[in-house]
Amino acid sequence: MVNGLENRVADSLKILAVDTASQSCGVAIVHGDTLLCEICVNTGDTHSKQVLSLMDTALGFSELKLTNIDAYAVTTGPGSFTGLRIGMSVLKGIVLADKKPIVGISSLDALAWQCNPYHGAVCVLMDARRKEVYCAQYTLKAGLLKKTVEGAVVNPGKAISAIHEECAFIGSGAVLYRNLILEKLGEKAFFPPASSHLIKASSAAFLGLEQLQNRQSMEPGHLVPDYLRASDAEIKRIGKG
Repeated sequence: MVNGLENRVADSLKILAVDTASQSCGVAIVHGDTLLCEICVNTGDTHSKQVLSLMDTALGFSELKLTNIDAYAVTTGPGSFTGLRIGMSVLKGIVLADKKPIVGISSLDALAWQCNPYHGAVCVLMDARRKEVYCAQYTLKAGLLKKTVEGAVVNPGKAISAIHEECAFIGSGAVLYRNLILEKLGEKAFFPPASSHLIKASSAAFLGLEQLQNRQSMEPGHLVPDYLRASDAEIKRIGKG
C-alpha cells in the first residue's frame, strides 16, 4: 500500500508535479508514462501569483479535476528559499486535505534526468549566487540515473575540478560558467539545448512515479526544503551569536 493507493498500479497513476525551485515556475500532469500537460513560466513574477493559476490551467487542458489526481510531486531544492517554500506549502495543504501521496524530488536530480537520452557523466550546476553553484554529479545510462557525487554548494571551479572525462553540463550554473567549463574540458564538455537548463515539472513527475513504484512516498510533515546552505538571515544571526 502506498499512502492510500492500495493495489493501484503505479504506471496508471495520474501525478501532478510542481516546480518553484528557481526563476521559472512549472506545473505538469502525467498519466503513467504519458505527459498530459506541462506549463512553464519564466517571467520573473512571484511564484505565489502563478502556481495555483498554472495548476488550474493544467488540470483544464488535461480535462481533469483535482479529485482525479492520484499523487503529487514537488521539487524540494536546492534553489530559491522563498520559491521552494511556496511550491511545497501549496501541495502540502492539498495533500493534508485530500490524503493523497506526495513525493519530494531534488532539483539537481530533476535537471540531471533532463539530459536523457545522453549516455555518460552528467554534472548539474545551478547558480547559487555569491559566485557559487549548487552541484551534483551523476551517470546516466539507458535512462537510469545514478548519483556519483552528492549535492553541495561550492565555487564553480571546485565543482568541476575532478571532472576529466566527457561530461554533460546542465542547469543555470552551466550556462553562467560555460566559458570556465570549456576552458577546462574543451570538446569533452557537452551542453544540452537552452530550454533544458530550466527545471521541468514533468521531470519531477516522472521521477516521482519511480519513487511511487518503489513505495517511497512521504508524510507531508516530513517534506522539507533542502537548501544545502544557510539563509542570509541565518548567517547574520550566527555571526551575531
